[in-house]
Amino acid sequence: MLARALALILVAVLIQFAAPSPAAAQTRGQIRRARALFDRGLRQYDRHRYEAALRTFTRAYQLAPAAPVVYNIAQCHVALGREDRAVESYRLFLQLAPDAPNRAEVERKIRQLERHIAAERHREQQRVAAEVRREQREIVDSETLEQAREDEEEAGRGGHVRLVTWITLGTGILVTGAGVLFHLDAVAQQDELDDPQLDCRRAIGRCRDIVESGDRSAMLRTVLLPLGGAVIVTGVVMMIANLGTEDRPDGIAFGIGPLLGPDVAALEVRGSW
Repeated sequence: MLARALALILVAVLIQFAAPSPAAAQTRGQIRRARALFDRGLRQYDRHRYEAALRTFTRAYQLAPAAPVVYNIAQCHVALGREDRAVESYRLFLQLAPDAPNRAEVERKIRQLERHIAAERHREQQRVAAEVRREQREIVDSETLEQAREDEEEAGRGGHVRLVTWITLGTGILVTGAGVLFHLDAVAQQDELDDPQLDCRRAIGRCRDIVESGDRSAMLRTVLLPLGGAVIVTGVVMMIANLGTEDRPDGIAFGIGPLLGPDVAALEVRGSW
């Protein structure tokens, strides 16, 4: 394994820290601990205990920052799938050991990892874009279904003329028709009364009956025609209200009722909101 071959370089690098000084004993102790940790990390790596090996190599690097330790840290990141960290460690290795015998191989690994990282990022972007498009389609489909349900509900609520509306319109037409008949009768009675051949001085009873009948028809005409017209107008208003239910705010209502008094007989249109 290349890591084991680099262990020899590690020893040579660590020897540089052994220069005589008051702290020489401490430096030699750090070197021994770093070498022991390096060897332990190699054994853990060989046993595929990459996380443990990474921690061990990191502790060794803290004691003695040497290029072979950084190389093995990069190897652990590769084994753990941390390609970004692996590239960083490989670049640090090349900075610490610019003349390393395996420089070309490390540079090749860096290029391979960077291509793989770029491809993974592209796939992730495509996955995110596809997820966004899927969510947008779901939102549009949900809004479409909701709008369809609202349209169905509005169609069920509005656009329907109620039975009472038809009854009101029919009643208005009948009352108006009766008023027209009484109007025609009153006109006929007046025409008969104006007939030159009718001599009221000789036929007083006959003329009296014509006058009474004409006055009665005229009175009923006067009451029924406006009343029938009012009822028809009420029916039309009710129909408009029925057909426009979907556009009418909640709380608005229409109704009709009789309006009777000493001198009046009519239908009253009532509304509330």
